[in-house]
Amino acid sequence: MSGKVTTDEAAGTVARAAGAGEQGRVIAFPARRDGNGAAWEPWVDERTIARHFNASERTIRRWRTLGMPSRLFEGLRRYRLSECEAWHAGEGRVA
Repeated sequence: MSGKVTTDEAAGTVARAAGAGEQGRVIAFPARRDGNGAAWEPWVDERTIARHFNASERTIRRWRTLGMPSRLFEGLRRYRLSECEAWHAGEGRVA
């Protein structure tokens, strides 16, 4: 089956856009929860955070040195969008 796959993390759904001559389908999955019952949130890379804030990856690295939360997973730097938004809205008002 061809077509573009999109993910809606908040709703816990995956949708496949209809290609030429295909019917579109939406496959619903239950929302993911962590061990404490809180909504699961993915760890994303620097490029994704930069696109979210409409900033360069260099700016994201600079913000990290100023305290924006991140974590290393086997040498790969990852960020949680909600943590970065909270930091940016609070003390992270730097441009």
